[in-house]
Amino acid sequence: MIDYFKVNIESEADIVILEYKLKKHLEKNFINLPKALVVARELSTNILKYGTKGYVEFKLFSDKLIIIAFDYGIKRQSFEGLSISKGLGIGLKVVKNNSDDFTMEKNEYGGIVATAVINLNKKQKKFGIHFGISVKPHYLEEKSGDIVLIKEILLDKYLILMADVLGHGIKAYEVAQKIKNFFLSYEYKNLEDFYIKLEMAIEGTRGCALFLGVLSEFELEYINVGNIRGWFVNKNNIKKLMSSPGVVGRHQGYYKVYKERAVMHDAFIILCSDGISSRFSPSVLAYKEDVQLMADKIIKDYGIDNDDASVLIIRGD
Repeated sequence: MIDYFKVNIESEADIVILEYKLKKHLEKNFINLPKALVVARELSTNILKYGTKGYVEFKLFSDKLIIIAFDYGIKRQSFEGLSISKGLGIGLKVVKNNSDDFTMEKNEYGGIVATAVINLNKKQKKFGIHFGISVKPHYLEEKSGDIVLIKEILLDKYLILMADVLGHGIKAYEVAQKIKNFFLSYEYKNLEDFYIKLEMAIEGTRGCALFLGVLSEFELEYINVGNIRGWFVNKNNIKKLMSSPGVVGRHQGYYKVYKERAVMHDAFIILCSDGISSRFSPSVLAYKEDVQLMADKIIKDYGIDNDDASVLIIRGD
């Protein structure tokens, strides 16, 4: 089970609370399921109408959502003959039409337990990305101290890392490889845990600027320490991402977890290290191009010769 919660229903205000909590839990698990709100609303309304009070439970699994509505049956004289088409009216017809399975049973208080199951199909829960990564070393070096890494974690969430190790050359490259090894071996728990343990793993080295984020269909949660620049771009707006000062691994620095509401369908995340000239702006890009071509073009047109440079562009499906 991914998530569980319960809401007591005793008044109309509780239905508003129920809808709010359900919406937040679905968003937290990156699931877009409008019909779940319809089902929950109808079941909770029926609790007040026929049972005066009760509760609604939500059990969220990786493949389905189970909604259980329990009422105490105070207004109901008998369960006999109760059906979806007779007794509870159109409300439960709506529930049935928006559920993959629906059952009702009598409970010990003379009320009913109504159970609705909504399957999470691949279209509803799958979120994908396309990304382009371009990295170049200092013009006198063969290896770069900049590194960009992405991997899918949990359910349709992507862990993103861009690190710009201080300096350049083989020593910077060696620190970048430590970061890569940690990234590949770390079993993800949460963003702060990753950041703290990574900082410990490179403590005493020359350190780095670091962008660390978790991207989903609806949100970017991130930590950005140092001089890595980032933007969220959609058809209506270019928004610069926040950052905190510091050098990760050099000293116990300040960091903050930021959250950006980011509806990623046909939108972009752009990151670049300070090896990309400050002349670069996301407004110069032609967003119909392939993301890898866009990243390569930024490196070519705005990369600084006497520094390592890196670019990451992510487009949501």
